[in-house]
Amino acid sequence: MPIDTSVLNIDFDVNNCSTNCKVLQVMDLSNWGPAVTKTALIAITTPGSTVPIENIFQKEKVNVFNSNNLGLSDVDDYSSLAILPDGVYKICVRVCMSDGDVEEVCKYILVDCTIRCQVSRQIITVDLNCDPCKASLLKDLQDVVLFLDAAQAQISNCNANKAMEYYRKAAQMLSRISLNSDGPCTNCDGITISR
Repeated sequence: MPIDTSVLNIDFDVNNCSTNCKVLQVMDLSNWGPAVTKTALIAITTPGSTVPIENIFQKEKVNVFNSNNLGLSDVDDYSSLAILPDGVYKICVRVCMSDGDVEEVCKYILVDCTIRCQVSRQIITVDLNCDPCKASLLKDLQDVVLFLDAAQAQISNCNANKAMEYYRKAAQMLSRISLNSDGPCTNCDGITISR
């Protein structure tokens, strides 16, 4: 079925953490219809800020944002870009129509790349085949992941406050795990080892 070019439908999807915590990818899924020749803008409000950063939104493309174009850093070397902060981002895409009307769609996303990397670092310290003394650590890490997944579910349901409540709970739990993960442990052969 052909796309109806008389209808405007702004839509986008966000990839906030693949393997690079330094970028936010916003993919255009819109049917621009009567606004196909109009300039679209994207406004991104980062965690802890109330002022959005505006950029031109590239239609029918994946728009990539980093700490430089989000106003969080000003570096020349890509490798020096800052890791994007975890938290709730508000992303709005808008276009001004010929009649002066503004069409806008806003979405909230929860970036949790940094905390998930911390969880991964804890998981790789455990030999899943043979590490009985870390069974409680694994259970605690599962609880952290459950709270992070619940936070993502809440943001998908447009509940940013509840998402951040669950995110903070996961961060507190992970902090306690990190503090308590030092000290000797007995491996499968009964030999005491240091962590």
